[in-house]
Amino acid sequence: MKPIIIQTEAKVELAEGMAWYDEQVPGLSLDFLAEVERAIQRLRQNPQWCPPHKFGFRKQCVRRFPYRIYFMDQADMIWVAAVAHTSRKPDYWTTRKLNET
Repeated sequence: MKPIIIQTEAKVELAEGMAWYDEQVPGLSLDFLAEVERAIQRLRQNPQWCPPHKFGFRKQCVRRFPYRIYFMDQADMIWVAAVAHTSRKPDYWTTRKLNET
């Protein structure tokens, strides 16, 4: 399987989401993290199953939480550009570049 490279900003988005969920219900952040990890494993198994988005990106939904993982399937890796909340600014992450990880 290809390695997963997670953009720095995507890591920050994940951490911010975890912090928010933990403020709502202690421990909920661990459920959120587990669902994000499951979503990443699903996209890793067959990235082509994930629906295309814009600008060459694909998307994978995170179950139980209103987040999507936006990524590019490259020849030698899968690059995660964003762990984005579905109700926030759409496509704010599309200007991120692969070499800015």
